[in-house]
Amino acid sequence: MVAASRLEVGRAAKVLSGDRQGQIRQALERLERVDWEAVQHLRSQVSAALTLVSADTVLDESRHRATVSRLTMQAIEDWVQDRIARGEGPLALDAQNALRGAVLDSMFGAGRLQPLLDLPGIENIEIEGHDGVTLEFSDGSLETGPPVADSDADQISEIQHLAVLSQEVGDTPCRG
Repeated sequence: MVAASRLEVGRAAKVLSGDRQGQIRQALERLERVDWEAVQHLRSQVSAALTLVSADTVLDESRHRATVSRLTMQAIEDWVQDRIARGEGPLALDAQNALRGAVLDSMFGAGRLQPLLDLPGIENIEIEGHDGVTLEFSDGSLETGPPVADSDADQISEIQHLAVLSQEVGDTPCRG
């Protein structure tokens, strides 16, 4: 009976590990679908536009998010039109949606770390350089994670951005 229980636990661990690998692959795909230089460019545009829109207006949380969402959609539309004008061709709707999600994650979440933070059971993310990522789960297991930036310099820039965001969290009302 004990041997059977151990066998069932072993099978469950393999299923969990397989599920987890699939979840990590999905997070990686979510990260790879996005042009992160474009995300940084669009985030800057949205932030600048938000500053202009809300310069004299205090926005509550829901209006702030709605305004950022609207400005993000407009910035992406403009960016796609610029791509077309440069002869780069249109961007598929699913790619635009992935870009929109990444910009919003960058504005309200943890940017490129967000897909990893969204993994079920994630407990800790250890980052040594932009591509040395170890994921620790609540069951104590460790998995190698995907790169979280294109370079160490990009990683430093993202951490600085997260530090600014963390200072703004909880500030209500929101100001651009």
